[in-house]
This record gives sequence, C-alpha cells and structure tokens, in this order.
Amino acid sequence: FMVKLGWENRQIIDALEQVYGDIAPKKSSTYKWISRFRSGRNEIEDEPCSGRPSTSVCKENIDAVCDVIEERRISTESEADTLNISVGSAHTILMESLVLNKLSARWVPRLLRLDQQQTRVDLSMEILNKWDEDSETFLLKNLTGYEAWLYQYDPEDKIQSKQWLPRGGSGPAKAKSEHSRGKFMTNVFWDAGEILLVDLLESKKTIRSAYYQCVWRKLSKKISDKRSGNYINAFSSTTTMQLLREFQWEIVFL
Repeated sequence: FMVKLGWENRQIIDALEQVYGDIAPKKSSTYKWISRFRSGRNEIEDEPCSGRPSTSVCKENIDAVCDVIEERRISTESEADTLNISVGSAHTILMESLVLNKLSARWVPRLLRLDQQQTRVDLSMEILNKWDEDSETFLLKNLTGYEAWLYQYDPEDKIQSKQWLPRGGSGPAKAKSEHSRGKFMTNVFWDAGEILLVDLLESKKTIRSAYYQCVWRKLSKKISDKRSGNYINAFSSTTTMQLLREFQWEIVFL
C-alpha cells in the first residue's frame, strides 16, 4: 500500500525499520519488492517455476527408496544419485519417513546354531550350581580350556558393515573369525591365577587322538609343577639367578 500511496523508497525503508526494528527486511530485498509492485505486481507469493519441485519427499520417492534399500548397505549418496534427488531429501526419507537408522554389525566370536546356544546355557547352569555348592574353592579347583582355529583374514570394519535397519532395533551379528586358507589350531588352558598352557598345532599336522594325548600330558605336567612349586624352584635356581645378575636386573619378590 505504501507504493500505491506514492511513497518514496527512503520513506518506505524508514517506515519498515521503525515498525519492525532489527527484523525489518534488508534494503536490497525492499528495493526489489518496491520495483516489482511498481511494475504492476500485487501478490507476494513466489511465481511458479520450472524444474525440480521444492521438495522430493513424496510418496513416489518414498516407495522408490524402499525398493532401493533392499540392498541395505547402500549409501545415502548412491540412493540420491539413483533416484535423481538431493542427498538431503534421501536422508529425510530414510530417517523421518521410513524411520530407519544405519547400524553397524555386532562382532561376536562365532555364529551359533540353536542347539549350540542351548548347550552353552545348560553348561552355564551346571557351573552355577557347582559354584553354589562350594563357592570358596570353586575357582581354585577348576581349569578352563579353549580350542579354536585361528584364521588369517582381513576383517570388515564397522563402517563397511553398516546397514539400514528399523530404528530401535539392534545391528546384525557378525562372526569375528571367517574361514580362510591360512589357519592353525590352538589350545589354551588357564586357572584362576594364570595361563598354564598354550599349545599350537604344528603346520600340516593331522589331528589325531595322539595329539590330544600329548596335550593332556603337557597340561598334567604344568598342573603338577604348579602344585609342587617347581615354577618357583626353577625361577630361583642358581643358574637362573646368575643370568639375571648378568643382566643387572633388580628382582623384587612379593
């Protein structure tokens, strides 16, 4: 209405600054709209323009994203390129319209079948029952053994394992050990105080009963040595102490 009243540009700007203060339109914008109104324009809405719509978050694109993310490891940038929409729109569809999060896989020692999981539950309950029967000496009387194949492989990092999944859920499980050509078997035994034995199967050796018999003999000797104090005797022997003195090490016995 100021233009229709014939006000000068300076008068219009001063009036806007007096009414709106710091939130008044910038002078450049004010001059632009004064020019438009003097050219005969009466509306303040943007005029229709050709090209991509102001927003790409529509049902058609949401359905298209649903089809694309069947490959759950696809990146937001790849989705945007495939559907010819902006990265921001693709991200909005994933996070707000589809309520998805991109989660990394959880690393676990290995993937177990249901029967293997149940076996571990049963063994855990049996161990807890033994603990209840004699909690004072339980740990002192028990050994733990672990046999595993160690593989040579290049693990996939957590970023590479990310997938688009429903929000609030947990990431997929991924076994740490994956089969590869290079591998060897190891047996480790320990008690409450220390590791007693680490045995590596020699390369290209066949696993037979004789191998396990040899492992049990080694373990039995380690246990006997520990109980008889042979570890301490060997450590404090004359030859051992002489070597340590040559190294000029100070030995502290606790």
